[in-house]
Amino acid sequence: MDFIDDVKKKLDIIDELFPSDRIEKSKERWRRLWNREPILDRIPFTYSPIKATYWSITPKEERLMMYLDEFILRGSFNDDFIPSYFAGCHQGGMASLFGAETFVVDNKGELDTNCVRLLPEIKDAETLEPPRFRGDTIPERWLSDDAWVIEVTNGRLPVHIVDCFGPVDIAAKLWGFENLFVASYDEPELYKKVVNYSTDAFIMFIEAQRKCAGDLLIETHLGAHDWVETGKTISMSMDCMVMFSTPFFEDNCVPYLKKIADTYSPFIIHACGQFGQLIKYICDNPNFNGIHTGEMTLAEMIEAGGNDGVLYIPAGVNLYNLEENTGLLRQHKLSANMTINGFWENNSGNWSQKDIDKMKKNHEEIVIPLLS
Repeated sequence: MDFIDDVKKKLDIIDELFPSDRIEKSKERWRRLWNREPILDRIPFTYSPIKATYWSITPKEERLMMYLDEFILRGSFNDDFIPSYFAGCHQGGMASLFGAETFVVDNKGELDTNCVRLLPEIKDAETLEPPRFRGDTIPERWLSDDAWVIEVTNGRLPVHIVDCFGPVDIAAKLWGFENLFVASYDEPELYKKVVNYSTDAFIMFIEAQRKCAGDLLIETHLGAHDWVETGKTISMSMDCMVMFSTPFFEDNCVPYLKKIADTYSPFIIHACGQFGQLIKYICDNPNFNGIHTGEMTLAEMIEAGGNDGVLYIPAGVNLYNLEENTGLLRQHKLSANMTINGFWENNSGNWSQKDIDKMKKNHEEIVIPLLS
């Protein structure tokens, strides 16, 4: 059996496991969540990925097969996962639009996807040119991979936007955070130039993804396993928020983020680490409609001043604290997109019948009642 035949065979199995009525019901749950309408029958949720890698390091053929196999494994568990392809994440990828050299390092199993700093000194920004596709950049590889997936699957799989990071993180990859901080005070015009160019790069790439995937594009990358209707929101990573005070964030980041919100819609902002100092500001700011955290729990966001101004995608939700988290949602009248971790008996997918029976029991007796 050749590659295309193998892809078609697996897609046929996926269609049986995820029939159209199941997909449409999940989409309606997601739609109601994002529009703050009463739930259909339960809060939409997904179980975390089984073994799909987040990083953009595997060849496209291997990555597609990895995802198809993952979809088949997930098919027997009726969460609100919608089979869809995700080209990945490369933390230095967007800097390649400016000519920065990118690399991948495996540090004892911990992958570092990054780039060589293009602007070692603050004054080097004077010669920085606008971003452009150069024929060999990471974003162009992502676009090529997405186009290839759409072709070999005959348009049967939607694709997510990639996790490409937002303008301030892109600027920091080009410049270094020490230069970025100093320039914001000592060379404000250079700061504006670099971050404006980085904002243009983000918008340019979103537009290229829209052109590439059309109606098949899902404009979130929140673990690459949720869904949102087109035009409702867009997701953007901004890990640097952990370092910013509210005044710095408001003065030196929000003007550029507003440009993105004005171009598309209010958007979901993601950061790993602790950024409680910004939670209330984000909730109260109309440029944002969601907060996705890598480490902060729902309880921590509420304690930091979180309110119903955004939808929450909290970290750390699992079978053992799901009751606590759903209780917090109801107590504080909040909305959340729940990703439940630790559900799978193992991440190899090699499950015994005993494993499968236990997972189905947890699904039916713990998860569904708590989210209904």
